[in-house]
Amino acid sequence: MTLTQEAVRSLVSSKKAMGMSHEEVREYFKTAFEQKMISVELYTMAIEETFLAYEHVVDPPDVKPSPQEYEYQLLDRLRSDCEYVLNTYDGTVDTGIKNPKLQEKYLWAGNTRDQIAKMRELYSVLKDKPEWITPEDIDKYERRFNEIQEQEKEPEEEPDECPDI
Repeated sequence: MTLTQEAVRSLVSSKKAMGMSHEEVREYFKTAFEQKMISVELYTMAIEETFLAYEHVVDPPDVKPSPQEYEYQLLDRLRSDCEYVLNTYDGTVDTGIKNPKLQEKYLWAGNTRDQIAKMRELYSVLKDKPEWITPEDIDKYERRFNEIQEQEKEPEEEPDECPDI
């Protein structure tokens, strides 16, 4: 540690001991920098030392994600995946494929059955139900996936044999 670092640390400690708040100490160094009393290096060092000295104050109180934020985010991701896969299949999204098959690989769960099951599970645990999806919407996704999978199971008709001419 250089003498300058020690001086900055000592100054921050004395300001804190005098009862100055974190914001007041930062403002003190900002003013000194703006008036060209200290260099940018010393200003940066002072801000870092202020942060360390007041670390417990800097953490914003009560700014925590809601307990179910992850579940909301994941449910929205699963919904978006369903929309993408269905729109790709229906041709709403141009994939460059003439006759696309259901692209389950783009689903978070990797397949429609697990995707729908996870959506239902997430929806059921949410205390505050989202406005952007309902159980009926999840049912619609499942029905549409099932319809597509049934269509894909049906064998394609063989063309009639052309008689030899």
